[in-house]
Amino acid sequence: RVLWGSGYFMGVDINPEAALRAKLTLAKNKIPMFDVISGDLLSPLLHRLNKRLDIVIFNPPYVPTPSEEVGVGGIVASWAGGTKGREVCCQPKAYS
Repeated sequence: RVLWGSGYFMGVDINPEAALRAKLTLAKNKIPMFDVISGDLLSPLLHRLNKRLDIVIFNPPYVPTPSEEVGVGGIVASWAGGTKGREVCCQPKAYS
């Protein structure tokens, strides 16, 4: 609770159902200044925060899968890491 008064926190999940459940859990536990949105890693954050982030902590999909499975949505998106399990966290897409 030390940080509650000094920041705004956002959670992102590619699975809309997981994002909804996180929102409900935050509300039930009366956690302030925290928003949860559905989307890929950073795209929804950068738009909302004018490309200004202090810190990003994430748990990307890391299971080695065929590249075609990366970003397909649904439950597969939670584990499909692509070649060597590194395509999501090492994607060439620039977030600048």
